[in-house]
This record gives sequence, C-alpha cells and structure tokens, in this order.
Amino acid sequence: KSLGENLQRLGIVLGHTALANVDVILALQLLGAADAGAYFVLTRLTSLAMMPLTFTNPVIMPVLSRFVIGSDDIKDDAALRINTLINIASTAVICIGLIFAGERLYSVLANETADIFIPLSILLVGQVANSIAGPTILSGQIFDVESWVLSIIGAALLLLISLVFALAPTYGLLGVAIATASARIVENMGIVLAIAAKQKVIIPLGRIRR
Repeated sequence: KSLGENLQRLGIVLGHTALANVDVILALQLLGAADAGAYFVLTRLTSLAMMPLTFTNPVIMPVLSRFVIGSDDIKDDAALRINTLINIASTAVICIGLIFAGERLYSVLANETADIFIPLSILLVGQVANSIAGPTILSGQIFDVESWVLSIIGAALLLLISLVFALAPTYGLLGVAIATASARIVENMGIVLAIAAKQKVIIPLGRIRR
C-alpha cells in the first residue's frame, strides 16, 4: 500500500470519528451542560438502532453465502441483498420500539422527564440511513473509492458543523438533532452513490462487482 492510500484511510477513520462526536461537543458549547446532557442521552438511545448492523455483516452474510448456489460474485450479491433487507427490517423494528418507549427510557437514563419525541424521531432517521448503507459500506467496497469517501465524509462534517451553528441557537436540541441526521444521510447515501458510480450498478440492493 502506498503512503497516499494509508493517509486516505487514516483520514476516513479520523473523519468518521469526528462525525460521531462533534455534535455532542458543539451541543455542550452552544446549549449548556443540561441540554447537552439530554442530547447525549438521546444519541445513546438511538445508537440501539445500530445493533443489527454490528451483527448482520460479520455473522449473517457468511452464513447466507453458504446457502447460495453459483459463483462467488453471485453468492456475494445474494448475501448482500438479503443481509441489507434483514438489517433494514431489524432496524425498523427497533426504531418503532424506541419511538413508542423512548420517553420512558429517557426518563430512566436521564432521571428526568422531557418531550423528546421529535428530536428522537429525527435522530432515528439518520440511523435508518446508516442501516440502509451500512451493509454495503462494511462489505469492503469503499476501498475502491477511498478518495471519494474521504471527500464525502469531509462534506458531511462541514455540513454538520454549519447546521449546528445555524440551528442550535434558535432551535436548541432539535437543531442539533436535525444537523446530525442530515450529516448521517449525506455521509451514508453519498458513499453508497460513490460505490454505485464506480461499479455502475444500483446498490445496496444491486450486484457486487470485483
């Protein structure tokens, strides 16, 4: 691997880490400790929607491949499609559960009651974007479009920071939630579209080309 490729991959890791944390940091600076704490609890709640993704790619995809007859490309194609559908369905179930039980769970974790339905729902939209794109991204196909991925993550991070500063002073916690969900959608859908453009296929439910 060249130095340039290694630097690109380091940039992707650092950029993704920043995307996962900068919203909480900015919320603390702009909203104060109380609202930032409430927002942090919301992010922990919505992270439950990512549980299927951490399980389906390393466990379900290899199992699915064993039951598909055909070449390696056909097996990978079918496994990715089914895995993506399973992940989306599982995430949808968790999101529905969080929408109905979110305020109760929030009161347990934050030791207070609050009307968090709208910001919770908005953050869950961002997690759905993770769910749709996650199986494709984690299948390793980003290695074909690393320079694009780095640019997309940079754009998503810039969007997140800009929207937080624009919306948080007026809309508070809701504004941060909108900024975070928007950045997640841009990041995930942007990466999937970059892979699709490279492979000239429709994914995440399309064919894997090697």
